[in-house]
Formats: sequence, structure tokens, C-alpha cells
Amino acid sequence: MKRSKSEVSTIALLHTEEKQEIALRVLLERNHCNKEHFFNTLYNTVLLFMLQQICTAMKKDIAVRNWVKHKYFSQPDNIRTTQEIVLQLCGVQLSEAEATTMNQWIQAHLEKKPYRKPISEKEKQTLLLRQSGRCACCGKEITIHDHYDHIIPWDLVGDELPDNVQMLCASCNQEKNSKVYFTLQRLVVAPLPLNFAG
Repeated sequence: MKRSKSEVSTIALLHTEEKQEIALRVLLERNHCNKEHFFNTLYNTVLLFMLQQICTAMKKDIAVRNWVKHKYFSQPDNIRTTQEIVLQLCGVQLSEAEATTMNQWIQAHLEKKPYRKPISEKEKQTLLLRQSGRCACCGKEITIHDHYDHIIPWDLVGDELPDNVQMLCASCNQEKNSKVYFTLQRLVVAPLPLNFAG
């Protein structure tokens, strides 16, 4: 039985996807990267990219911001409303669980104050204890004089989310800045000290 070009293309694509999945699994194993942690980080980063796209659209165009606010205020079901907003602005369908998370993030963005909340020494000390005195990204020992950072960037959610802060060393904080993909980047490609001198 002869296969059509469409069937041959589909089979070739499946083989390519299987090969890529195997290659990725082998790459992760070879570099001692936990597969589950990698995919959880990738998944979270995709959601953060959507949040960033929605927030950017609202910042650039007041009509988009007003449309989003109107959707939330005129409809009783915030989860369904969030699904509609994400579909309209990102072209992505979210599950109820994903929409619940995204709803919290979008609401935080809408409630965001134009200034940062000051952080007390006591709050920094609590974070340091929780992190065993180490940078949340690289694991380097840090002190209370190191950097206080918003896990989901402040530009997107302000100080409106609970447990959205961490302590970082100066170099990780500078490198992270407001990148939503930083955790995935560090997981995939850890920076190495460069020494080209003989």
C-alpha cells in the first residue's frame, strides 16, 4: 500500500519529534538536569511570557487596559474572563488552573502601585533564613546587604503578590533584571567564569 505525501510528512514529523524528545532527554541527563524541574520551569516561563505580553499591551495602549478592566468588572467569573483575555491577547487557550494563576497575576498588575514598597531589615533576614543564607539563583553565600528581588518582575506585578520575593547576590540580580526567562536560562546554561589568559 502506497502512502500519500501527507501521510509520509506526518510520519516524518513524528519521527523528528521523537528524535528531538530523546535528544533533549539525553542532553538533560548528560548535564545532570532534573527533567521534571526543567519542564516545570519551562512551563512557568511560557505562562510568564503570556503575562508579559498582556502587561506590555496594557502599557502601550490605554484602550487595551480599559478593555481588560471592563471585562473583569462586567463579568462575574474571573477565571472565564481571564481565559478570554489570554485567548484574545496571546492566542492561547488556558485550563482553569492556568487561568486561576494568570488571573492572580493580571489582577496584581492592575492593582500595582507606581512605587516600590520598602523592605525592612527584618524581612530581608527572614528571606535569608529561608534561603539558608544563599543566593536563590546560584547558591553563593550572601548577607543582608545583598539584593532583594521580585521573582516575577516588579514591572509586571508590583508588590501585590505574596511570596514573590527572594534574596540574590549582586551578579545574579544584575543578570536577572526583569527577565521572565532568567530561571530557565540559568537552568539550561549556567554562567561560567571566563578566563582566556594563558
